Amino acid sequence: MQSASIIRYLARKHGLNGANEQEALEIDILTEGVADLMMAFIKAKWFSHAEESKRQEELKKFLAEALPKHLSHFQRALERNHCGNGKTSSSP
Repeated sequence: MQSASIIRYLARKHGLNGANEQEALEIDILTEGVADLMMAFIKAKWFSHAEESKRQEELKKFLAEALPKHLSHFQRALERNHCGNGKTSSSP
């Protein structure tokens, strides 16, 4: 996907791609996690079923199951990164 490549390029160019390979990997994982979350939402909201009632069921399922699962991954990443202050468990 081109947008992910552009994001990675800009992050490297502006020093926002982590201090080492481990941090760069964690950033990539989170970036792809956001893409996965957006795709799951798009599928549930617009591409699941032709019938409105079935789409609403899929959206409710997304909100009850997929969204909390994805958000818990992001929450754990923030906890490991001391709420995003840039000091991860791999930082000195």
